[in-house]
Amino acid sequence: MTAPPLLVLFMTSSIGFSAAECDIILEDYRAEALQLDYQEFDQTQGSGFRWLAEQGCTSQAADLIEEYIAANNSTQRSLIWHVAQLRGESGNTNAALQAARQSLDPMEASDALFRWNAHVRAYIAILEQDRDAFHQNLEELKASKDEHRGNGMNASMWENIEPYFDLGYAHALRAAYGKQTEEDEKL
Repeated sequence: MTAPPLLVLFMTSSIGFSAAECDIILEDYRAEALQLDYQEFDQTQGSGFRWLAEQGCTSQAADLIEEYIAANNSTQRSLIWHVAQLRGESGNTNAALQAARQSLDPMEASDALFRWNAHVRAYIAILEQDRDAFHQNLEELKASKDEHRGNGMNASMWENIEPYFDLGYAHALRAAYGKQTEEDEKL
């Protein structure tokens, strides 16, 4: 699992419905989405929570994932991670931090080939505006990019966001991937 394709999808496919419109879309889609298997709900482009996020409804997509977890007793770490991403993108930093911390792998070995926790800790660092922690985790990803291709992909994503670090995650993500809102342009 790697974040960049999902993040780029969110940033480039967003239609931009209002929150009220997104609430209606969620209400209409909820029953169908909750019946999907994990693969269709979480791992298939244009399906499950991804379909809702593609509509520009990131907060509602995170709500849908949380409902899916509860309805299906799901334990996949990727679901919590996607909640963290979506909450961060929608500007809900506290909820994003909580979900990101839950998505850390407590069993990850210090010599693991795929540095999942470094990726998540880089995300936490940008949410907390802790530049030192961000750079430490980015360096860990870069140093291990030859060990697992996911490390290089994640490092590349964080390098794209790094110039906009001071904007905070949601604005930095939009700046890095070219989707500016009127609010971003005022910053």
